[in-house]
Amino acid sequence: MALLYHTGLTASTIHRSVVGLTGDRMQVTLQATPSASVAVYAVEEGVANGLMPKNISNGGVFDAANDLVKWGPWFDAQSLAP
Repeated sequence: MALLYHTGLTASTIHRSVVGLTGDRMQVTLQATPSASVAVYAVEEGVANGLMPKNISNGGVFDAANDLVKWGPWFDAQSLAP
């Protein structure tokens, strides 16, 4: 599950796609689109227990204690693919 946390009052969106569901290898792509009123936002993607993410893009980090990949915060309302 991908989560988009933000400070805006209106709806923001995040699109998630998963490719290559074979064995334990897959590619997950996220596209975060905050609403125009957003001043700051961050994105988190849950990782199934026992899987280890690799090649995390755009400054994301893996939080092993919580099984999350985390990106941000970003201090604008620009659309981004973390």
